[in-house]
Amino acid sequence: MSAPLLDLFSPDDPDWAAFKDQSPEFLLRAAGDVVRNYCGWHLSPQVHDSVTRPIGSRGIVALPSRYVTSIESVTREDGSIISPNDYWWSEEGWLELCIYCCADRVTIDFAHGYTTLPADIKLIAYELVKAAESNATIPTGGGNIASISSPGGYSVSFNNNSDTNTTTTTLTLSPDQMTNLGNYKLFGLT
Repeated sequence: MSAPLLDLFSPDDPDWAAFKDQSPEFLLRAAGDVVRNYCGWHLSPQVHDSVTRPIGSRGIVALPSRYVTSIESVTREDGSIISPNDYWWSEEGWLELCIYCCADRVTIDFAHGYTTLPADIKLIAYELVKAAESNATIPTGGGNIASISSPGGYSVSFNNNSDTNTTTTTLTLSPDQMTNLGNYKLFGLT
């Protein structure tokens, strides 16, 4: 029997206090996580990775990135290195072998990610944070329960059981924001 799992969250976590205070640093970090999770890869900064990927039926290998800046090496399962003259790669995250590889998988060492995050990605994260920040404390005063939603991906809940102030903050991408991130999203990789 395995040991019991620790709680994921703690009231002593500084992020909990930052969230309650609507800290811009916390909200920006959370918005970045929302964008990264949606896109399926880290986006920025530029990093060096090594991945082992299956070779498709036409010699195509999909990389877990939508912005590849260099291929450092491609290695067969037997450890032999494939010459750079024997493959072609795309900045968009594809590598195509120009030779019969006689392997099911290859290991690719490569660099990927933006050195400077594109402005359209930043804009989406800033929109998420602005929506959360505009979700200021709302006096509920024991009024009726109501819910307000916005295309910006946030919601406000009112609490009618108390005279306290209640705010619900979510950082959810709108359909338009998802469309705008489409060029950065990974598709079909497992």
